[in-house]
Amino acid sequence: MEKSVAIQIHSAAQSLLKRMSIPGADLAECLNSTLNQFLTWPFSGGSAYITDTEGTNASFDTVIFTHSETDSEEQLLKINVDRTACVIHVIESFSQEKLYEAYENIGVFKRLKRTSIPEIGTPINTTPIGVIFAVDSTVPIEKIAELMILQNRNHPSREWPDMVAVLTHGTVNYAVQFHGGPIEGDFLLPSIKSPQVMPMYVHVFGRGLGLYSMNKMCAFLFMHLLTFSPGTKLPIADVVLKGVSPSGITLGAYQFNLAGELVPVPDEIYLGRVLPPLPFRIEDSKGNLLSHLEFINWQDGGAIRLTGKLPLEGILIFLGPMAKNARLIRQQDGAISSVLNIGQREFKELLGRIQRQTNMNVKPEKPKFIVSKMTDEGY
Repeated sequence: MEKSVAIQIHSAAQSLLKRMSIPGADLAECLNSTLNQFLTWPFSGGSAYITDTEGTNASFDTVIFTHSETDSEEQLLKINVDRTACVIHVIESFSQEKLYEAYENIGVFKRLKRTSIPEIGTPINTTPIGVIFAVDSTVPIEKIAELMILQNRNHPSREWPDMVAVLTHGTVNYAVQFHGGPIEGDFLLPSIKSPQVMPMYVHVFGRGLGLYSMNKMCAFLFMHLLTFSPGTKLPIADVVLKGVSPSGITLGAYQFNLAGELVPVPDEIYLGRVLPPLPFRIEDSKGNLLSHLEFINWQDGGAIRLTGKLPLEGILIFLGPMAKNARLIRQQDGAISSVLNIGQREFKELLGRIQRQTNMNVKPEKPKFIVSKMTDEGY
């Protein structure tokens, strides 16, 4: 009976660890041969020299790149950056000093200039990713996440590594959560500014997986490759992670500001020290609730979230030109706008226009207090 892909990758992780116990073993060579067991055309993994459109170049021990059957050996050793989907910085034993070196190395890769691809109607992912891979670590996953957060302060977010994977410990990468919803899944760091800033939190997410860290790294890598070269035959994450625990812990969080940079979520919000303001009720002329409307304060702007029956696009009209090019995200109970260049004042003006220019009424929601008996003092 043929083993599942998840079991095959886990077995490959065991073999890799055993190979690395042999004196003089080359980690990059062992990792490349392991990954090439699962990569399919047009992707290969190997050491390569990468060049960009401006003549800048850099060399990496582990590069995941596209190739054709006619490529010569020389062409596989010297690759244009447009063909590179990922670089992996390899470390035998993780340390703070080696993390700093890895950040610098991956930053060089992410700064290489790529050819602009014209829009053809089908979205193509050209964003490069960078992974730090270590065999072992003297510090736990939580500490690795803390060290990443410290390094992030000194580097623009478009140059951060996308994942740290420690073969014998676990992984740390980023997970996305839209305001008002659950954590949804892995997040690939963008290399360019998006036209719209979405109201989402980007969590630093750690998982203690042991040797299943290889499964998680492969699932993350394959997810990226499937959109980098559409049509590639690679297993999806559910197949690669079959039987692998999805549990993890959030260890920090970021938001995009209007400049497109990821900046830390203020502690008082991330740690829940401040209660969110109550939403406003939008009622019909008979006092029936139609929707709730709330202002989501962001780093240097704000988003508007609606829950209920009304369409958010009809509400945003009352913002005027400030809502131009706003993007909407549909949620189970309503919708939320992209981050706009507005504050509390503009939101209150919107509420006033709804009150004056429609047959609907706007009222602040009343807090609901619950009084409970905590102890019985015997009185």
